[in-house]
Amino acid sequence: MRADVPPPARTLVLTFDDGRAGVLRHAAPALERSRVPATFYVVTDWLDGREIPDGERYSEFVGWSDLPELRAAGIRVGSHSVSHRTLKRLPPAEVECELRDSRRRLEDKLGEPILHFSFPRGRTRRAVERRVRRAGYRSAVATGQSWNGRFARMFHLQRLRVDGRESLDDFARMLSPR
Repeated sequence: MRADVPPPARTLVLTFDDGRAGVLRHAAPALERSRVPATFYVVTDWLDGREIPDGERYSEFVGWSDLPELRAAGIRVGSHSVSHRTLKRLPPAEVECELRDSRRRLEDKLGEPILHFSFPRGRTRRAVERRVRRAGYRSAVATGQSWNGRFARMFHLQRLRVDGRESLDDFARMLSPR
């Protein structure tokens, strides 16, 4: 997309948000066997096991020590902020801390550049997207239940949310060209 060349037909990008341990236990082995790449967006405070809101405690999260195993399975790690607060509601200085500090901690721990960002709760606005770009990321994803067309914005890429409540037929319909 950066080269203004459309991806091949039927291109699919897999992403996982928040840092749930189920990705490590279930998705990573299947993706590694199939050689399918994915990106795993993590909340750095949650990697420490702290600051996890009660409403998010319905399943376990990975820890810092799990990230190398995900990387070995071919899963790229991206930032999902420090605290998972909705960035469009924060003052600019706090947004910049969320972007900078999560990226810095991930790069320090993994020893590799962190280039991709996922907006907490999939919500953003243009001013926040500009801050993500200035923070040095190469892309950012939102959640809008739509496809990315020819004019997709690199700092507001859309995703189709799949949360496990869909039947296989529902999932197939989601993936069908419109």
